Amino acid sequence: MPPQIKKRRSGIPTGNAGEYSAMGELLRRGFDAQLADRNAKGYDLLVGSPEEPKNMRRRTKVEEGSDNVFADIGLPNPDEALAKADVAREINRIVSERRLTQLEAGNLLGIGQPRVSQLKRGRLADFSLEKLIGFAKALR
Repeated sequence: MPPQIKKRRSGIPTGNAGEYSAMGELLRRGFDAQLADRNAKGYDLLVGSPEEPKNMRRRTKVEEGSDNVFADIGLPNPDEALAKADVAREINRIVSERRLTQLEAGNLLGIGQPRVSQLKRGRLADFSLEKLIGFAKALR
């Protein structure tokens, strides 16, 4: 039986973000680290040190979040931020599906290529939700 993939109510799969974050920090500090197999009982990471020949097993703490990551990390206006991210993701999906260059997408949206690059990279602070919705309608 294949493993169950947990999904948020929004349909976005949840994953190993906590484990990857902890592993990245350990690697940055000079440890050898790797994710444990999914069926490993009681630990998520295998951690080693150049000075220690024996691997350590570590359990990472992972919290269940809400459906809105922006609310979870305490950003102001989290509902608007989530809506903007959802619309931008749809815009980027359409641009990618149509295989448009950033210049071509900019011409369709009435903006320059640098603004399309901002949109593609999720730099949404300079875009209103209304503007993003207008972009999505223009691409339909």
